[in-house]
Amino acid sequence: MNVSYRNKSNVINEFEEDYIPSRAIWWYTRKCFLYIAINQAFGKQNLKLLIKMGFFIRDLHQQINQSFDEVDGQNNMIVYRGQGILEDEIEILKNNKNSILSFNNFLWTNIDRQISLSIARSAKNNPNLFGVLFRISINSSIKYISLENLSYYLNSENEILFSIYSLFRIGNIKQIEDKIWQINLILINNDKQQLNDYLQPIKHIKGQTSWQQLGFYFIQINQLDKAEELYKALIESNSINNSEHLTILHEQLEFIYNKKNHLIDSLLDFKTSSKNSSNHLSQNNSSLYSKYLNNGILLHKQNNLNEAIRNFKCALNIAIHALEIDHLQIASLYNHIAEIYNEKEIFVEAIVNYQSALENELKHFPRQYVSIAKTYNKIGKVFYRIEDYMTAFSYYEKTLKIQKKFLSPNHSILAVTNYNIAMVFDSLQEYKKAIEYVSQAVNIARHSFGSNHEDVRFYEDYLCELREKTSIGVIPNGSVYE
Repeated sequence: MNVSYRNKSNVINEFEEDYIPSRAIWWYTRKCFLYIAINQAFGKQNLKLLIKMGFFIRDLHQQINQSFDEVDGQNNMIVYRGQGILEDEIEILKNNKNSILSFNNFLWTNIDRQISLSIARSAKNNPNLFGVLFRISINSSIKYISLENLSYYLNSENEILFSIYSLFRIGNIKQIEDKIWQINLILINNDKQQLNDYLQPIKHIKGQTSWQQLGFYFIQINQLDKAEELYKALIESNSINNSEHLTILHEQLEFIYNKKNHLIDSLLDFKTSSKNSSNHLSQNNSSLYSKYLNNGILLHKQNNLNEAIRNFKCALNIAIHALEIDHLQIASLYNHIAEIYNEKEIFVEAIVNYQSALENELKHFPRQYVSIAKTYNKIGKVFYRIEDYMTAFSYYEKTLKIQKKFLSPNHSILAVTNYNIAMVFDSLQEYKKAIEYVSQAVNIARHSFGSNHEDVRFYEDYLCELREKTSIGVIPNGSVYE
C-alpha cells in the first residue's frame, strides 16, 4: 500500500498511528488513499485487496449501522445520486423494472437534487457514458446515516451514506434531458420479509465468516471464477487459523470445481478437506454433510448415478437428524435425489422426492417464491414425460403464476414456461391453446433477445408447426424445452 500511495505517505503514517474503528466514516469521507483503494477494489472486484482492507470495511459498515438516524415516522425522505453509466446498462435497468438492484460499494447520496443532477450532467463529457440521476425513496423505518458531524468535511448535512450492498427495488425510468435518465429506486428495509426472502440462502450458511459467505453469494449468482479467486486468496493469505473454517474453504473449492467440471481438481480438494477435517468430525457434523453432498454432486457429474444417490441420501439423513434442522438443505437434497431418479426414468420416485422438496419449501419457506416455482416446474416436466398432461399443466400453471408476479414481463424464463404449456396443449391436440401460449413465448423472447436470436427462431418455427397442424392434423413428438 505504501508503494501505491507513496505521495500520500504522511496521511498513511497518520492513519497507522491514529486510526480507531469509531472514526471509520471520518477517514472514508476524507477521500484519501482509503477511499480510492476501497472503491477501486470494489469496482474491479479485486478480492485480494478487499481482504487486506477487510478490517476497515467492517469498521465502516458497523459504524453506519450503529449511528443510523431514525427519520420522523410521519415523513419519508428522497435522496439523489448522480453518475455516468453505459447505454447497455440503462437498457438492462429498463428491462428489469421491479427487480432488485445492489450497488457494490458504499453508496454516497445527497438530499440536494441539483448537486446530483450536475454530477449526472458532467458524465456526458465522456462520449461513451449517459448521465443517470438515481432518485431514492427511503421510508421512515429505513436505517441510514447522515454525514453531518461525522464527515471529514464541514457542511455535509445534506449527504447520506448507505452501507455496502444495500438493496433497492427498481421503479420508473424516464429520460429527463438529452442523454440524461432518471431512475427511481426504493430502498428495501433490512427487516422486511422481502429482503429476508432474497437473502434466505445466504442466511443458512451457519458457522462461516463474512468472506466465506461472500464466496457463497458469488456461487449463488453463478460467478464461479470470483468465488474460486476469493477462496484461493483466503487460503493463500493465511488469515484462516480455524481448521474447520479451512476445511469449509476447501469444500467450497471442491464444489466450484464440480460445477466447472474440473473433476481432477475437485478430487484433490476433496482429499485435502477430508484430511483437514478428520480430527473434528462426528457422524452428524455439518462438514461430513458437506462431504456427502459434494461427493454426490461429483458422482452425478461422472454419471455414477447409484453412488450419487447413496451419497445424497447419507447427507439427507445427517440433515434430518441434525440438532438444528435446516429445511432449506433438506429441500435441496430431495431435489438432487429426484433429479437422478428422473434421469434413471424411475418417475414415481422422482415425483415422490420432488413432492417432499415442495412440502418443505411450502411449509418452512412459503415466501421463497423462486425456489417454489422451480420445483413446480420440475414436477410438471416429470408428469409431462409420463404423459399425464393435465397434471403437468396444473404445475406449469402454478409456475407461470409465480413467475408473472415476481419477474419482469419480458423475462426470458417466462417464454420457456409458456412454451412448455404450449407443448402440453399440443399433446392434447388443443392447438388453439397451444398457439396462444407459444405466441406469448415468441413475443417475450423478441423483447428479451431481439428478433434474430436463436430462441426466437425456435419458438417461431414451433408456432408455424402448430398452425400447420390446425389444417393437416400432424402430431409430431415433442419434448419439454430446457
